[in-house]
Amino acid sequence: MVRGPSRQWLVQIRHLPLSDGNWSYSRALREEDPAQGWKLHLSATILSAAEVFARAEPILRKSDVVFKVPSRLEFLKSLNSGLAEFSQVGKFLTVYPRSTQEALHLADELHRATRGLAGPRIPFDARYREKSLVYYRYGAFRRSMDGSPGLIHPPGGRPYRDKRSPGLLAVPRWVEDPFPKSRTAKPRKHGLLLRNLLVFRAKAQRGKGGVYEALDLSDLPVRRVILKEGRRHGETNWDGRDGYALVQHEARVLRQLRTAGLPVPKILREFTHNGNRYLVLERIVGRP
Repeated sequence: MVRGPSRQWLVQIRHLPLSDGNWSYSRALREEDPAQGWKLHLSATILSAAEVFARAEPILRKSDVVFKVPSRLEFLKSLNSGLAEFSQVGKFLTVYPRSTQEALHLADELHRATRGLAGPRIPFDARYREKSLVYYRYGAFRRSMDGSPGLIHPPGGRPYRDKRSPGLLAVPRWVEDPFPKSRTAKPRKHGLLLRNLLVFRAKAQRGKGGVYEALDLSDLPVRRVILKEGRRHGETNWDGRDGYALVQHEARVLRQLRTAGLPVPKILREFTHNGNRYLVLERIVGRP
């Protein structure tokens, strides 16, 4: 069954001239379009996608830049789950600027136009501004013939694959980041989520949130715990529930089951941090 928002989305993008089944494109690549550079991403949920596109498209059309959006909202829902590829979470609209100057101009215009709309955080990209839907990275604009990530050609160096994963920078060391930095951004110590909660291992990652092993330093002796994360706007469903709401629901269910005498993990505490919801659970030793 095709849902109302899905039907409306098909109508909204039917004027886009090219599609490969998953993505619809603004135009074909031209010989003068670059093979690599600053790539912009706009984040959206399946419920905010139509409005994000309605605000962004006039800006992009005016510049005649290449961009792509999902051909179906169901495909965006799959991307935002992160199950196939976690690095693709949130990548609703991709823009391929032809120069650094154009990338800077479009990032600012898109940020202003989409401010206040909902979208999940994009892993491994740099965020243009705090709470912005605009993200950027330096990357290849074309995939290889076999469908693998394209090659980045550094000046005077050997080409390498444009991979997205932990530890790989959105801004390579040999490139100067031209985007202005948000003055409100505050770096935190690696692994230290709160003063008394040290995360040391990710057990699972997907769009709605991660599952981590952590050390609870609030009591002695220090204990190992399980930390469940519910991301705001993560894997937003058709009913509007996101990762944040799902973790809240899980906490209620676990409390009810424990009250009923079932041997479920004990909830040690709940808290909100950087807009996301977290659940600290006792770690039960045994085989999964």
